[in-house]
Amino acid sequence: MSNYQTDCREFTGYRPCRHHRSCDGCPHYERATPRVLLINLDALGDVLRTTALLPAIRRQHPAAHITWLTRGRAAELLEGNPLIDEVLTLDLETEIILRSRHFDLLLCADKSQVAGALAMQIQAAERRGFGMESTGAILPLNTEASHLYAMGLNDTLKFHTNLRTEQDLLAEALGFAHQADGYTLALREDERSTGPRRRVGFNTG
Repeated sequence: MSNYQTDCREFTGYRPCRHHRSCDGCPHYERATPRVLLINLDALGDVLRTTALLPAIRRQHPAAHITWLTRGRAAELLEGNPLIDEVLTLDLETEIILRSRHFDLLLCADKSQVAGALAMQIQAAERRGFGMESTGAILPLNTEASHLYAMGLNDTLKFHTNLRTEQDLLAEALGFAHQADGYTLALREDERSTGPRRRVGFNTG
């Protein structure tokens, strides 16, 4: 019987990994540590903007297994992203799965009740970003998130005093060093090979 490397970044237990070989003596084995869950559910623009955080996570944790939890409408923006190991969409099946999983590090980028409630319920050794109190109020989960939290409650600080980008502030809130990293959007081959060479996207909301 094979000795399965269940802690490998590539191992799922329900299908062969991309290397299509036995775990025994596999030269591609890489222990996934830490296991990170990033919760970012809401606006499509916010999800795309948060992808700028991924390089910072990878710099600090090169062998991390990164799971991104989002809504179904945003999942397509994340599919094929080489910096993400797993994309989960928020539905009943995913909620059932998450009840039995444990993460070393949970990162909640959203200041919303749904995201905050998930951040408090999912098993994790460490939580950063934003959670929710029993009263329904959003709260910062770590000291580094306090500044971004305060900006959401103070229009003067947000619109007149602040000179930093949202990506920089979010990286700080989640405990990472921002280095002007850009967004990551993986395009399929058919998306790359058709249409004009230059594309312009409009975010009207």
